[in-house]
Amino acid sequence: MKPNKPIIISVTIPVHNTAEYLPKCLDSLLAQTYPHWEVVCVDDGSSDGSLDILQSYAARDKRFKVYHQDAQGVSAARNTALMHSTGDFITSLDSDDYIHPELYEKAVSLITPEVDLVCYGIQCVDVDGKNLPDHDGYYEMGYEGTHDFRAEMTERINVCIWSKLWRKSIIDEQNIQFPVGLVHEDDALFYMYAPFVRKAAFMQEVGYYYVQRNGSIMHSGRKTIADAEQYLGILRYVQQFYQAHGIDVLHGGYFLRQFGRVYHLVERYCPPSQSYELASMFRELASETGLDSAHAGDQRLRCLYLPGKLARFFVRRRSDMTQYRLGPFPIASRRYKNGRFTGWRFDAWHALRTLMRRCFPSR
Repeated sequence: MKPNKPIIISVTIPVHNTAEYLPKCLDSLLAQTYPHWEVVCVDDGSSDGSLDILQSYAARDKRFKVYHQDAQGVSAARNTALMHSTGDFITSLDSDDYIHPELYEKAVSLITPEVDLVCYGIQCVDVDGKNLPDHDGYYEMGYEGTHDFRAEMTERINVCIWSKLWRKSIIDEQNIQFPVGLVHEDDALFYMYAPFVRKAAFMQEVGYYYVQRNGSIMHSGRKTIADAEQYLGILRYVQQFYQAHGIDVLHGGYFLRQFGRVYHLVERYCPPSQSYELASMFRELASETGLDSAHAGDQRLRCLYLPGKLARFFVRRRSDMTQYRLGPFPIASRRYKNGRFTGWRFDAWHALRTLMRRCFPSR
């Protein structure tokens, strides 16, 4: 039974030099059909007039709260927003994105006393609002309706803070904080929060419009090894949180899945010259935590042990496949998903078909 008191949503917005996009973001909040929300905006040392825009909206609508701090990074801004949020559920809205006018009304309708997480659909768009394809399927959800939450469900849900409603009491009671000085802070929140979720509700309808622009943090062209070091910092941050809260890092299921997910993300874009360094970095953490011995047969960990120089002439190993080859020519591969075997693929045929298409393009 739903409470008589309306559910208050705290929308946190970290802001740093996004004056060009900020009005559209804030106007999408004012257009919400659900009125019971507050917006906690944290200006993180902007120099382009973003703070003036925030203050103008706060003057128009008392639901907007504005805080300013010297530039400390997005995690510090999110922590400041958490500290000043008073709602029953919390979410985030990046200052260059925007949301559907009925998003919060529909999302709140899915909340019951046992629902601790509400996930909704995402549409990638360009700066002009044109829909963009989700080539990797990262933002697709594998569920709909309300379900008991389990560790394996994290394999079919993105980690983005802004595509979900999170129960604020869990964040407060467990003292969940974002890791200052590290990017990929969404990863930290998701896997620290996940073990405490009783039920999750899923809404396939698009509620969030994720603007793809060249100057954003996620499209800033970091080098693979530097990015991997950030991810390793996030993994260690979550590991320490689990240990402090008595959560079994080895057998709880969440840490293994996070480990495999983030390694797969950086591995896909890793040039061959960095493969061994990358695998070595993650292998060290797997050994420290005991993952490599507890889950030795899992492809998410076997892929860290790359073949030697001669063996590489015949075998290529990655987190999503073990490919058998003859020098540069692929023959066949065993395919994996989330560490589990999914079938064989005849790569020689795929390579031949690609070559034929390039040599004889259709007219």
